[in-house]
Formats: sequence, structure tokens, C-alpha cells
Amino acid sequence: MNALRLEGQKYNIIVNALAPVAGTRMTESLMTPEVVAKLKPEYVSPMVAYLCSEQCQRTGEIWSAGAGTFARIEYREAPGLRITGRSPTLEDVADNIDRIADLSTNRVFRTSSEEVAAVVGSA
Repeated sequence: MNALRLEGQKYNIIVNALAPVAGTRMTESLMTPEVVAKLKPEYVSPMVAYLCSEQCQRTGEIWSAGAGTFARIEYREAPGLRITGRSPTLEDVADNIDRIADLSTNRVFRTSSEEVAAVVGSA
């Protein structure tokens, strides 16, 4: 999405991503019929229509839509663990997975490019 967003900017094209929550043939066996009934595709389509409309001027964002709920999704990252001076190992990850996964002091990135710049810049 971010590569398309950057490429589209010069042509005034906006790009967003949608994470729909809908009952489909693929997911219906994973949910009860009552839940599937609440996850009709038409409860996602207003967000699709908005994102495709000329009214939408937002770009480079991720959206969720389903069951009548609409939300922006934010990309954030834990400080994690940096291993320098040698190649990281499976054991490094396994021994430190709780620290790697800890989002209590996270950083928020608007784009994956910002995240890459932060990680590469601190290398």
C-alpha cells in the first residue's frame, strides 16, 4: 500500500488499505450462523464506497470495517531487541520473545517507511 501511495502521489491518486470483517463462504464454517448474520458484506461496503469516492482525501491509512463498526488501524512497534556484532539466532529470539513483544512503550509509525527509517537509522 505504501509503495502504491508514494507512486500515486505524483498523479494525485490516493491509496488506502481495508481490513474487512465479513462473513463469507470461507469464514462461515468458523462462526455461528448468528455471528455470520451480523457480518454481512453490506456492512463493509459503506467504507469501500467512501474510500473510492472523491470525498476521501486520506491516503496511506489502514481501515477496518465490519458489523457496522468502522475504525482506523494504527501501525505501532515495540522497542524490541537489537543484536549487534553477530548474527542473531533462533535462541536469541526465543530467550527474549517477551521483551520483543512488549508494547507497553511502543512507537507509532504512520507508514512502514517511517518504521524502516527508524530501525535502519538506529543500526
